[in-house]
Amino acid sequence: MPRNIVLLGAMGLLLLGIGCRPAGPVAGDADRPGPTLAAVAAEATVPQNVAALVNGEGIAMARYEAELRIALATYTAGTGLDPSSPEGQATLKALRQQVLEWMIDRVLINQAAARAGIVIDEARVDGEVERIRGDNPDGFADWLQRNGFTEESFREQVRSDLLGAAMRERVTAGISSRLEQVHLRQIVVANEAEARGLIEKLRTGGARFEDLARAHSIDEGSRESGGDLGFVPRGILPESVERVAFGLEPGEVAGPIHSALGWHLIQLVERDAAREVPPEILETLRQEAFMRWLEQERERAQVLRYVME
Repeated sequence: MPRNIVLLGAMGLLLLGIGCRPAGPVAGDADRPGPTLAAVAAEATVPQNVAALVNGEGIAMARYEAELRIALATYTAGTGLDPSSPEGQATLKALRQQVLEWMIDRVLINQAAARAGIVIDEARVDGEVERIRGDNPDGFADWLQRNGFTEESFREQVRSDLLGAAMRERVTAGISSRLEQVHLRQIVVANEAEARGLIEKLRTGGARFEDLARAHSIDEGSRESGGDLGFVPRGILPESVERVAFGLEPGEVAGPIHSALGWHLIQLVERDAAREVPPEILETLRQEAFMRWLEQERERAQVLRYVME
């Protein structure tokens, strides 16, 4: 069966980057208020065929289990992992949580799309289903059966994926392809003392930034080019570095600045107030904007989970 079918279902959300959350507590859960008496009562009376309730909308246990099978099959095929091994059991435990969170995210996106009046017409769903079916209807029917889909439930899955793409376009529509950008060089080292020694050489010893970057930077991506990062818009650099970088004047050097990557020294080469953003960076900015929006949806939602580890 073509891989584009496998990417639908639980894996379909990976195309939007939604499935990148690690296993463990969901972001924002720790800050939410504890369950109300009504929520506790609802949890006590929920039927066993429901995996979760999202703002009162149920996720069927059968659909969750089918999505989990797809995710596990895709993962094991790509890694050769034995699900019965200790490592495989740990992976299965993590996948159980991740698949449920992917499905919760999908419901939240669908609910937001409904509020926004976004509708996917039948003709578009038909076209996408036929594209996926291709010239192998028997193989497609077999795949549906093996993964717990009916024709109708698969159509709803396709509709959901199209809604997700449409909602992402709506959320990120305001991100321009021309943004203020700074052309930077950087040196990254492992400790503050070394960074301070290098900044001293730059300010008083007449050393060239590019030479020090080649000799000392641990950033393999820019070291050989003398620390040259090219033009960078907001939203790409570590936040601590970005705050300083966009306040510099051409030729100015700043640092040390700490981030999770180490200690940075930066030099502003030039600035452009409205430079075209490369497509791959624009996609990153749009994805980050969509994930911020989705996180807000999660924080506002009332979610009851009934899948046991």
